[in-house]
Amino acid sequence: MPACRLGLPAAGLLLGLLLLFTHLSDAEKQGACPSVDFPKLGICEDQCQLDNQCPDNMKCCRNGCGKMTCATPTF
Repeated sequence: MPACRLGLPAAGLLLGLLLLFTHLSDAEKQGACPSVDFPKLGICEDQCQLDNQCPDNMKCCRNGCGKMTCATPTF
């Protein structure tokens, strides 16, 4: 039964790779969210929760409505 002996190490390796991928996909993009002058009307619904949900170099930031939206970062 050599296949059974490989099952636990293989499962551990798979779990490690999954955790690494999850950590890398949650990485914060460079730059800072632009300042928002309140009160300012914005899209009053969340468009993102994490930077990796935004295209290119855009970041997930609070908008004038207090919700999250993709915005061009400042450096």
